[in-house]
Amino acid sequence: MDDPRDRFAAAVGRLALRIVDDPDMLDVLRALVDLVGGAPAVPTDIRTAPPCRPEPEPEAEPETPARETVGSRETPPEPPREPLIPLTLGSVPSVSPALLIRVGREETVVDLSTVASRCRLKAEGSRWAAERKKRIDRGDDFRAEVAPTDREVVDRARALPDCYLWMNQPHALALATDPEGVESLAQCFEAAALAAELLRDWEDEPPAVNALMRRGLELAAEAQSALRAAILRAEGPRDVDQVALYERVRVLTGRHQIYLPRFMRVDDQADPSRVGELETQLAELSTQLAHSRVKVKGHKKLLGKLRHQTGLIRQGEVDVEGWNRIAEVVGAMVEGGTSPSSLDIRQHLLPILDDLPDLGETPEGFDRALRAIDLYRDTLTPVPAEPADRPPNPNVLRVAELLAGRTVVLIGGTPRPGACEALRAAFRLEAVDWLVTRDHQSIASFEHPVARPEVALVLLAIRWSNHSFGDVKQFCDLHGKPLVRLTAGYNPNQVADQILKQRSGQLGALLAPEGK
Repeated sequence: MDDPRDRFAAAVGRLALRIVDDPDMLDVLRALVDLVGGAPAVPTDIRTAPPCRPEPEPEAEPETPARETVGSRETPPEPPREPLIPLTLGSVPSVSPALLIRVGREETVVDLSTVASRCRLKAEGSRWAAERKKRIDRGDDFRAEVAPTDREVVDRARALPDCYLWMNQPHALALATDPEGVESLAQCFEAAALAAELLRDWEDEPPAVNALMRRGLELAAEAQSALRAAILRAEGPRDVDQVALYERVRVLTGRHQIYLPRFMRVDDQADPSRVGELETQLAELSTQLAHSRVKVKGHKKLLGKLRHQTGLIRQGEVDVEGWNRIAEVVGAMVEGGTSPSSLDIRQHLLPILDDLPDLGETPEGFDRALRAIDLYRDTLTPVPAEPADRPPNPNVLRVAELLAGRTVVLIGGTPRPGACEALRAAFRLEAVDWLVTRDHQSIASFEHPVARPEVALVLLAIRWSNHSFGDVKQFCDLHGKPLVRLTAGYNPNQVADQILKQRSGQLGALLAPEGK
């Protein structure tokens, strides 16, 4: 019969020729040979090794072995030897299914907390490998100075699943004799631990796909690549934690459609010499992400308050105090990092803005949100406003008596046909001339519309206009037109209140000769 060991030797030879250009696979093959014990070793230089072919089958041996004769006595044959127990020191350990890298596009199941813990222990193990050799070389007492730390390192490795400290194996001589490489390798393991913890936190609480997330994946990609380069320099084996970190970055970039141009290919290795800077950047990014999470939680709390207050206003509970609370909440949201054009703010404010009362001075963030909403209105298809359910107040009737049949010029914000028609109908105007404006434009273009004889009043929506538009007052004074600054919305009731509060006397005097 064939000897299974011979067949295995032949298979090893053929396999070695197929993977001659893959050093990592050669390491795995040598470890496999060690595991089975006693099999022929893989040649060091496979390129010059002759191809391994199956040997001819040996002739069948007789069932009863011949006895040797020594002198006149017959000697019984030696009993078959028990196979030797294979040595496993330095061999590749078994790996739990949860940490296996799957082939293809399937996502790798990894425990990143365990990866981070193993990386930190491997960093300590790397430094201990160099320190151990130093102590032995100078003649320190092995039993007292070396063995205790050996046992401690081994015990800590056994406490972690699948923790293989290859740097502390007897064959890791290249590492122990390269102090600079030892420190670089240790720092790379520490950077990989930081990157693994960063990705673990994302899995616990997924972040938005933003610049911070992209930067985190870039740093994690560089960390695993630098670790791989440091392991190659130390002539170490394929490291399961480096592979796990690489796979996790690959999965996340694929899931979130993020392209990383660097450090995700074998021929694009990161520089281990800059790992100190990399550790600093990872730590700073972790701090930024922690702060951003605090802001997100604060944003959710403020959003709840905004939803509550705007709901009260939609139910008809309109009061200045409620609007002031809304202004404070929106101001705090914008100051905390929420965009003034955020949908969270706009969807709650937009339906009620025309009821905005005069609040006086409001937080800057609230004013920025109002301007952003007005810019958003530019993108909408104009829809005529529905008639107000509430009857006009007496001030609207008084203003209608003063302005009936005349024209009003409105400056600031985005022209809205519905609001124009509401003002025209409420005050019985001939027209509302809402000027189209843009930020930082010259006010010179305002003079002609203001100077027209049919214009009885100029309205300046100061919350929705550039501050420089306030200079239109010089044209109003020059041509004798009253100027009313609207500090609230476009609702006719609010506009009437502001007109009578600011210019009722001037309007009455100007229009009296015409009997208005």
